[in-house]
Amino acid sequence: MKPQFFILAGPNGAGKSTYGREHVPPGTHIFDGDLVYAELLQKYPHYDPEKLKGGVPARLEKERDEAIATSRDFAFESNYSNDLAIELTEAFKNAGYETNLIYFGLPNVEKAALRVDTRVRLGGHNITTEDIRFNYQEGIRRVKENLHRYNRIKFVDSDTEGFAQVIAFYLHETGKVAVLKSNIDWYKTHFQEKMLRMAIGRINDLSSGLGKNKAGEHQQGGKESGSKWRLKR
Repeated sequence: MKPQFFILAGPNGAGKSTYGREHVPPGTHIFDGDLVYAELLQKYPHYDPEKLKGGVPARLEKERDEAIATSRDFAFESNYSNDLAIELTEAFKNAGYETNLIYFGLPNVEKAALRVDTRVRLGGHNITTEDIRFNYQEGIRRVKENLHRYNRIKFVDSDTEGFAQVIAFYLHETGKVAVLKSNIDWYKTHFQEKMLRMAIGRINDLSSGLGKNKAGEHQQGGKESGSKWRLKR
């Protein structure tokens, strides 16, 4: 089996850190840039926090290279609101990995902001409302544009506090798409149509490929017998 790369995507407060490990194989290394940044702040309290941010991509590059060198499963948390998730996906794909996208969804920006407020009250890191909105909207846009990059896709609804459930998945190998819960508005609004189109296109490609192979066999028988880091998660 090929080594696996996972993108744990979704808006702020969607539960990527809380639920992510439930959706990757045991022993998978998960890179959480916010956690790395918090560790750097704690280790170097007198350094300029803005300068310390530069340590995050350096750590990511190191851990990425180590994972690829040892064919170790690797996961990366991201809002998918910049190019970094795409760049990592391609790097691991080019290294022989299978790619997986797991998107944790919330119904709207307001719910994401409420989750962040709760996190801050519990001692977690804060983020501006503007960044929450940008990450929510831009993340959805970019995920839709890049679904084709992944061997497997899973959508997880984390709207209910303390509970997250898989609501849809896609397998590129067969073109299979399944909706397990049909009343999730954010999935229907933003992803359902794109997923169905992708599945239909894949099935058509597979059918065409099988048809060409059979045609080729018949003819033969007749003759002879394709970074930028933002700490805003």
